Amino acid sequence: MKISAPTCDASPATDRYPRLVFTKLLPPPLLQTLVRREKLLRQMCDKPQGCKLILVQAPAGFGKTTLLLQYLESRRTDGAAVLWLSLDNADNDLDRFALHLHAGWKRLIPPQPDNKNQDSFGLIEQLASYTQPFTLILDEFEVLQNPAVLHFIQQLIGYLPANGELVIGSRHIPELGVGRLRARNQLMELSHAELRLSLEETSELLQEQHALTLKNQDIAILHERTEGWVAAVHLAALALPSHRDPGHFLASFSGSHAELAHYLAEDILDRLSASQHDFLLQTCILSQLNASLCNYVGQRHDSQAQLDSLARTNLFLIPLNNEHSSYRYHGLFASFLLDRLKASQPQNAAALHRRAADWYLQQGRPITAIDHLLHDLDPQSAIGLLSEHAAGLLAEGRVRRLLRWFELLSPAVLRQHPKLHLTFAWALVLNRRHAEAQSIIDDFLKPPTIPDKLTLVHEARTVECLLLSMTDQFEACYRASSEQLKHLPLEQSLQYGVLASIVAYCMIATNRYDVARQTMSQAMQRDHHLRTTFIRSLSDAHEGWIDLTQGRLGHALTRLQSSYERAWSTSGKAIPGGKAVIGVPLAEVLYEMDELDRANRILGECLAYARENGTVDALISSYLLLSRIAGARGDRESSLRYLNELEDVGLDTGLLRVSASAKLESVRQFWLQGDLSAAENLQNQIENLGVWPMTAGVSLPAQDLESPDLMRWRLLIARGETGRAESELKQALKLASSTQRHRRALKLQILLSSALLAAGKSNPAMQMLTEALKAASKEGFIRIFLEEGSGVTGLLIRWFQLHGEHNESVLIAPHFLASLRSKLSPVDLLKATVETTNSISQEQLTKRELEVLCHLAEGERNRTIADKLFVSETTIKAHLRSINAKLGAHGRTEAVAIARREGLL
Repeated sequence: MKISAPTCDASPATDRYPRLVFTKLLPPPLLQTLVRREKLLRQMCDKPQGCKLILVQAPAGFGKTTLLLQYLESRRTDGAAVLWLSLDNADNDLDRFALHLHAGWKRLIPPQPDNKNQDSFGLIEQLASYTQPFTLILDEFEVLQNPAVLHFIQQLIGYLPANGELVIGSRHIPELGVGRLRARNQLMELSHAELRLSLEETSELLQEQHALTLKNQDIAILHERTEGWVAAVHLAALALPSHRDPGHFLASFSGSHAELAHYLAEDILDRLSASQHDFLLQTCILSQLNASLCNYVGQRHDSQAQLDSLARTNLFLIPLNNEHSSYRYHGLFASFLLDRLKASQPQNAAALHRRAADWYLQQGRPITAIDHLLHDLDPQSAIGLLSEHAAGLLAEGRVRRLLRWFELLSPAVLRQHPKLHLTFAWALVLNRRHAEAQSIIDDFLKPPTIPDKLTLVHEARTVECLLLSMTDQFEACYRASSEQLKHLPLEQSLQYGVLASIVAYCMIATNRYDVARQTMSQAMQRDHHLRTTFIRSLSDAHEGWIDLTQGRLGHALTRLQSSYERAWSTSGKAIPGGKAVIGVPLAEVLYEMDELDRANRILGECLAYARENGTVDALISSYLLLSRIAGARGDRESSLRYLNELEDVGLDTGLLRVSASAKLESVRQFWLQGDLSAAENLQNQIENLGVWPMTAGVSLPAQDLESPDLMRWRLLIARGETGRAESELKQALKLASSTQRHRRALKLQILLSSALLAAGKSNPAMQMLTEALKAASKEGFIRIFLEEGSGVTGLLIRWFQLHGEHNESVLIAPHFLASLRSKLSPVDLLKATVETTNSISQEQLTKRELEVLCHLAEGERNRTIADKLFVSETTIKAHLRSINAKLGAHGRTEAVAIARREGLL
């Protein structure tokens, strides 16, 4: 069994994330005040044969968790092994998710002595080989957004045996290929329409479970008003006992679901004891609740009893640890309480924040204290702490928190504190709010009017250099940064580190790698404190970029992987600013090695940082890599969505290279599909955008390989202008080799061999391809061949026919050749094979028909083939008719048989 499982580090799990939270594996208690959903349970138990996934999907409050708990009981009664996992946002870490899933399975089924593989790969194998009935239940699935986690779950579903099933509770339809599962009759869906309470169930809930005496008419009114929304009916049942006229109360129900929930929560709050009411309002300002903090803030002594009482009644209180010593309020309930507090006791709200800040300061937690002080009615009280800690947080790369703080202060207050105001400019630049940052910078660069402004002027110029870098103004950035670096005071080590990293970026882009390394080395040696700041991540990223540009995948992988683990570390001091800076180039290295799952997981972790805070190149590369990985998996919809989003980000931020890069990748996709007309039209538009002269002679990371000239050479070869393509490619190859851009040189060798073969120069083409394979085999480059489509696949087939996989004379590692050959696309293999052989008849199949035939041989349906080839189902049917006619076949099965007989398959 071959499973693409996520790769986990060899280090213990506790070094990467907190220990197992075993409460996640424990089903929450099933309240007896809820109606049993017999009809739905029968549907689930009698699911169609072959069903692998039961999806319970509905908005909040429709009883998803309750239904899952009842189904769990039913399955256990039937003797099935049942695993429960309550999901949270942290499960978007693939390692953490797999760890909990594996731990839950081990609690049910002890590992067998002969099964020593205890990672997620081993888990899928255990599930696939388990012969007894079992059920996996994942609740609150909507929190999962990481494509790597979702892909892993798709794999898990694919390998589930007939005796196993996955049950999911989610507010949204998850991205698990449900359409494919639906088409294969492997999916059962229960939506809000099915989860709504019937009139009979509403009556049972009110009269039997809550022991309320109500008229049938009143029950019917409530059922009609709530439309069977479980949460609304349940909340109404809690509120009804305090009303003397239930009929009037029920008849007055109106409004949307949100308004109804708000009204009922308010109604419940008003009927709590005075002590409970006060406790809720006093503590709603807190993001975390424990007895000591609540006692101090509320100036009371019964907080532990209050927390215990709220926990027992399940009143919107969520435990944060296994000991239930720390809690938080449900977010919606907390916001409702805050509104009540501000409306009824505005002065008290400020006092509560002040006491919370005092408590955190006593605990040595000034950062959380600042959060509360900034909500005080007197923001000046936070200025001192802000001034003390803002620079340190900036050095750590915590620019989101800084921005959130500064936005709570008025511009007038910030202008009174120039140093903080300039730190605000740093945060704005690093959050892509460039116009606002430029306005602040301009204010500081005016003639001095305050003491010590010269120091701030130096810093403002540094921030402006960073702004030029983040807005892709390469030449101006290089000039300004180089000049600023010469005049910066010695004590400004952080500014020096920022400027050094910018200058090093420019040095690498202009192929001066030794100067770049020397520049960063001097910065790190100047102040060892920089090794604990985001400057360290920038330095490692530059080193990794040089390694990748020079074709040293192994060196790049070792350096970037180590730095990435440090950037995400939860043991010891993390470097938050390094996540996207390191993660994106690491993902690119893994992509080149064809480790798509690992690359996809890392990109999923980093995408938000790259989009909001990353460099222009990190932004471009992250989206392009995600698009290509999706394309390699046959997920055209996701591939296009990533490109569209990248283009939108470019338009929103005014970064022309960003949107142009998205369009350039679209050209490549058109070319791969054989739509040369569309590719050339879009290519012409892109070359006239005016962004590319800026990058002429410059090797920016996102355009190291995918540049307009490279795409133009592909199109020249495709339309037969091989002479021009050969001439220009040879010149480009010579330049890339002379500037040590060996990765680009490798790509150019591949394209040049393609051009030579298209020109009928078979021997030179094979010689050039041999040189490319030699270079690639030393470092493990795989995708650089695979992403060139059927043309290069045909070249490789010819090469393998000439040399095989074990020809020692070519000095290429056999394991590399075997790996490369095994990963060639089946569709491209078929197309390329036919292109290198004689036709089966006088009417040779077209390339598109050969593609269809290949998919047909894999047993795929017309709809699936149409989706993969990006055409309509009607077009596929037309191709099938043509294939049958040319092969003399009378149906799909016969066509495949004839193709196999003739050596086409």
